[in-house]
Amino acid sequence: MGQNLVRSNLGVGFLEAHQLDGQGGSQRLRPDDAAAAISSAAPLWLHFDVNAAETRPWLERHSNLPLTVVNALLATDTRPRIATNQDTLMLILRGFGADVAANELVSLRIWSDGKRVISTRMSPLGATDALRKRLEAGTGPETLKRLLLSWLNGVVGTMDEPLNALEDKALDLEERVLSESYRDLQPSFSHHRRTALKFKRFLEPQRQALGQLARLQLSWLGETDTTILHEIAERQARCVDLLNHVHTQIVLAHEEVLSELSAEMNERMYVMSIVAALFLPLGFFTGLLGVNVGGIPGVNNEAGFWIVSGLCAAILLVMTTIFRKRGWW
Repeated sequence: MGQNLVRSNLGVGFLEAHQLDGQGGSQRLRPDDAAAAISSAAPLWLHFDVNAAETRPWLERHSNLPLTVVNALLATDTRPRIATNQDTLMLILRGFGADVAANELVSLRIWSDGKRVISTRMSPLGATDALRKRLEAGTGPETLKRLLLSWLNGVVGTMDEPLNALEDKALDLEERVLSESYRDLQPSFSHHRRTALKFKRFLEPQRQALGQLARLQLSWLGETDTTILHEIAERQARCVDLLNHVHTQIVLAHEEVLSELSAEMNERMYVMSIVAALFLPLGFFTGLLGVNVGGIPGVNNEAGFWIVSGLCAAILLVMTTIFRKRGWW
């Protein structure tokens, strides 16, 4: 609701338009003021909604960004990556949305030259909301590079809760394997495994992108900033390691379930094979006697049925004895 209100106040696709005051706060700008300030040396943070039809025309007309950067900021299908050009930074990340319980990773695109930060998103991001609230309270970053570092730290920080929740679910599945029907657990395994794979698809390249960012040599990032970036990259790496561990837990528990199901199936097939083997000679014997040709012995003997039944019982007894002695049954 708050994001929609901001947009309705600012218009033209703006979600945030801040000019930092250097003391942890900011001045909210109208679109016309932002267009005028963007060519000055004022520290600006402009945040846009990719879904708004007005965003592209405004960026192309007022941002002074190359068309390739505008296209990257407005791309609808993105994966985490980093690109640099002449001391500018283009960073595409994924973070958990404002509704963390939804378990959705939403895209965040950031461009900066150290004097401006221009960013876009398709869905609300929890870390962005937290950053805006800090600026409104006057306790936010004092410089643009600190804003960028704080934002990245927030994006990575919001991953702890959903990934820990996923780990708890994996541990719960391992415990339920011992007490519940395997068939009842199949849907849970499939769901949590898909969730883990979905997270890995984006967080693995994001770890590489943040690691590359920590090694960049940009003139507007100092030694202290590089140290902070290394910490952020390391934190992201720990998140990915946790995710890999969770995925392994789910896979191993699922394999245990499949192994138990396979063992049950093999046991049943074994019993059926034993029964079939026991009755195979009987089937052959009775089939031979049932051939509709002359000369079959016992046709006119009143005790013929009992003689055949006795022979069948004897054959069954012999087969059972042989199976038991060989340990097959």
